[in-house]
Amino acid sequence: MGSRLGARFAMIGALGACCLALSGCPAASSGDESGRSTSAPVSGGAEASLTASAPSVAVSAGLPPVTSAPASAVASDSLLPKTPVPASTVAAARPTKSNRPAPSPAPTPSRGTPAAPSAVPACAGRDLAVAVQRGSGTAGEQFADILFTNKGTATCSLAGFPTVQLLVGGRLVGTPAARSTSPARTVKLAPGATAAAALTNDSTCDADNSDAVQVIPPNDTTRFQARLLFRVCAMTVEPISGG
Repeated sequence: MGSRLGARFAMIGALGACCLALSGCPAASSGDESGRSTSAPVSGGAEASLTASAPSVAVSAGLPPVTSAPASAVASDSLLPKTPVPASTVAAARPTKSNRPAPSPAPTPSRGTPAAPSAVPACAGRDLAVAVQRGSGTAGEQFADILFTNKGTATCSLAGFPTVQLLVGGRLVGTPAARSTSPARTVKLAPGATAAAALTNDSTCDADNSDAVQVIPPNDTTRFQARLLFRVCAMTVEPISGG
């Protein structure tokens, strides 16, 4: 029994020396500073612990030192910096539309310029009926309306001032009516329509009365006569209006 313990202690000592030699530490003396021997009886549990650890030390002693790999070599591919891809390369990889020009929109058909409406012809004397309607007067003035009616079958127009002069016994008296300053305009007369020109007489003069009036439509030479009792004084006529 003593020989077995001695052999085991010898083997443990050899393994410890080997371990110290590998780690570069100086060998420890077998005794402490007081010169006392460190050898002591070892219990069965301690013997088993030493015996179990011996193979591990022996294996470690027989392997070469392990060097750790650099952290950069172990780094995952996902942690490595990625080189940015140029935008031109990405753009070139994308499918591009055809370089053909876009089709031109269909031309809008021209509607053309609408034809100007044909001008309405002036009313001829043969297409007109002329009448005079006496109005109520005031102190010093007399009024009447000269009416022009289209008796034809087509629309015609009147524009401007009629020529108006008083008659006594079929004879012209006084002077033709003066034109007012009101602007003239063109009046269209449909068949059966009527337009009018207002006539004003200054009745303050000392003159005889007329028994009729002569009317000539504007832009015409046809003479119309109608009954009208006016003092033969200065008259004013307005342009034709209405219709």
